[in-house]
Amino acid sequence: YDLDSASLSARREELASALTDMLTAAVPENGEEAESSPDETEENQAASEEPAGEETAEDTIQLLRALGAYLAENCVWDEELAGGTAWDALTQGTATSEGMAMAFEAACQAEDIECCVVIGRLDGEPHVWNIVTLDGAAYHIDVSRWNAGEDAVFLMGDEEMWGLYWWDT
Repeated sequence: YDLDSASLSARREELASALTDMLTAAVPENGEEAESSPDETEENQAASEEPAGEETAEDTIQLLRALGAYLAENCVWDEELAGGTAWDALTQGTATSEGMAMAFEAACQAEDIECCVVIGRLDGEPHVWNIVTLDGAAYHIDVSRWNAGEDAVFLMGDEEMWGLYWWDT
């Protein structure tokens, strides 16, 4: 690309805006609470509440699921495209598995979740997905597969992944 500094600055602003939109859609506002069922008692509510400011592993898992769902709803996975960047996934609405994985990584980093991009193979074809670290353990997430209405690759360990997916260790 031959971009002047003004064009580059505009693209950065558009990408930052798209990432902000993704995080806003996936992350509830501070103080916003999930709706409770009508039959939930005050005692159950008190027992399930965490002290203010402490994020639990379950909170992080819910956030990861929300970020992946946002990408699946707003970006079409298409390996025939040249769209292998977070820019493509977040602003163009279509991307390769690489673009989706890079967008997911950027969102995780913005939320201080340790995440990396993995380049490997799926069914013998080049493919890209993520590994996140939760409580010191590594888990695979492939948000590009969610476009087919499946989140089959969500927080899977190496043993569960190996065979269908291949990567260098």
